[in-house]
Amino acid sequence: LQDYYGAPLFLATVRMYANLTLLRQLTGSDELPRTLDEFLALSELVREQAIRTGRVIVPVAGSKYNAPILIERLFRSTTQRLALELSANRQMSPNTDLLALGLLRGQWSLNTPAIQAGLALAGQVGGVMQPGFLQLAREDATFLFQQGRALFIATGSWDATTLMEAGSFEIGVFDLPAPSPKHPDYGLHVLG
Repeated sequence: LQDYYGAPLFLATVRMYANLTLLRQLTGSDELPRTLDEFLALSELVREQAIRTGRVIVPVAGSKYNAPILIERLFRSTTQRLALELSANRQMSPNTDLLALGLLRGQWSLNTPAIQAGLALAGQVGGVMQPGFLQLAREDATFLFQQGRALFIATGSWDATTLMEAGSFEIGVFDLPAPSPKHPDYGLHVLG
């Protein structure tokens, strides 16, 4: 065809995006959460204010697309030590075969404390999203966030331009919250 061709390079990251205008209205501050506990406390504050005022707002806009971004990250953080035990080559990301083999060998089960911690944290974070979020499409969560009816949304940098240009409010960005090894409820199984 005598045309020029090239391989494109694309790099993306996943972050939490925050409606700073709504954050200021709710808290009087635009300080974003730095820890898991700050994130959960702020989420609880949003829920309480929504109930008290009758305003339709949720802490996190969720969908079957973006909820797993946050929930899987949190679940993986609480199973880091277990992942290291199951990964013979110490790559920290055991594949499905290694996980299945570990289950068959009795190395882990749904009752394993690290798995229980991950499930508890996933349930807690799922509880700060709107009811029925796992049935919703990606656009539903984005629309909820852009309407100013959600304080946070977890998504990739590929959505950053849309979020920043289509919304009528200031956007803040922070890393996905995860427990530290010192967290009293979830830190026991976290490496870092």
